[in-house]
Amino acid sequence: MVSLRRCRCTLVKLGWNANETVIAWVEHRHCSILYHYKNAENPQAAARQAGDCTNHINDSCESQRVHAIPVDGAVLVESMDWSKGTAASQVLERLKQKKDRMPDFLMVAGDDREDEPIFRWANALGKDKAIESVITVSVGSRNTEAISTLMQGVTGKWAVLPLCGPIKSSPIA
Repeated sequence: MVSLRRCRCTLVKLGWNANETVIAWVEHRHCSILYHYKNAENPQAAARQAGDCTNHINDSCESQRVHAIPVDGAVLVESMDWSKGTAASQVLERLKQKKDRMPDFLMVAGDDREDEPIFRWANALGKDKAIESVITVSVGSRNTEAISTLMQGVTGKWAVLPLCGPIKSSPIA
């Protein structure tokens, strides 16, 4: 997280300060920072500055293993080394050590760009047959690496379960 803090200082030096009118608000997530400008007073100027800021972060923070990605109405600053996919991989590894076997079923559902690494990770497990039944679901209409897409929102996630076939249940210890 130290490198994200350094990049935040870079953003402030560039004039990306939450007190200025360009940034509508800053969202501090567990492993990333999201600078929202969608509702800025001057959206065109904010979009231009977001592009400049993204380029600057990618040039100056690469050695710190941090990158910036323009997303809809915001700039996402995140680590190159940690994602939902790496976190899920750690959890699965600990589960394998505890149970001495892989689970039979894995479902991953998400609704934003930060879910793409975990979709890739889960799809690879399914392709390699490391887990018998794998389903990845994206909510919304954007392009995604998820196998399935639901347009009707979160309540539709459970509609994909019948597509997975029979699910074996086993007690969780």
